[in-house]
Amino acid sequence: MAQWHQEDLHIKHIYQTLNPLRCMLKATTMTQAKRRLTAWFKRYQFHLCGAV
Repeated sequence: MAQWHQEDLHIKHIYQTLNPLRCMLKATTMTQAKRRLTAWFKRYQFHLCGAV
């Protein structure tokens, strides 16, 4: 994975954008999941990886 990040910046951005979603999916309560999803939207709404 580290080699891919060095070779392709776009792949690195996609990985860094989607990785926090894994954390959101592991939430144990609806409130926690909602808070994490809202934070994710705020952080990545205008990210370089617009397709994500």
